[in-house]
Amino acid sequence: MDLGDKRPSELYADMRHAANNALSEAVLQDLWASRLPAHAQSAVIAFRGTVAEKMAVADAIMDSLNLRGMNAGGPSRVHTVTAPPNPEIAELRQMVRDLARSVAKLSTEQSHRRSGSWSRHRYNSRSRDRQTTTTVEPSATVCYYHRRWGQEARKCYPPCSYTPTPTGPNTKQ
Repeated sequence: MDLGDKRPSELYADMRHAANNALSEAVLQDLWASRLPAHAQSAVIAFRGTVAEKMAVADAIMDSLNLRGMNAGGPSRVHTVTAPPNPEIAELRQMVRDLARSVAKLSTEQSHRRSGSWSRHRYNSRSRDRQTTTTVEPSATVCYYHRRWGQEARKCYPPCSYTPTPTGPNTKQ
């Protein structure tokens, strides 16, 4: 059973008649309250009083809001009201989005910094710069590492045509 165009008190009477004493008064009240619109339902549930007083409250709410006429076409409906857009809330939402992007960017940068290869490479390249100043003629066939560190290079990528210069007591300088 639905409220439809009935008053809440009429709905309760119809439900009671249909139950024919098969349901307890508490169960019948709960079922009846669940059939009411949300605004009337919360008021009826919160109200401490007899069933007759609860029906009077529900009838008064429905009459004062003139919802009987709006619900005449079918079962009771919950009508939602949307608040007008607030520019301050929109601005706050944009700020939250910007902060979320910044946090994501910072966490990505931090994870890159924590990776061992990045920090070791950065440290090792600085220490090698201080240790060696070997110059090698730039060539398209010499890899980056041999161009940069010459004979001290620890890596080599093909194609690389670097040939180490012999050093020792028998070499001319």
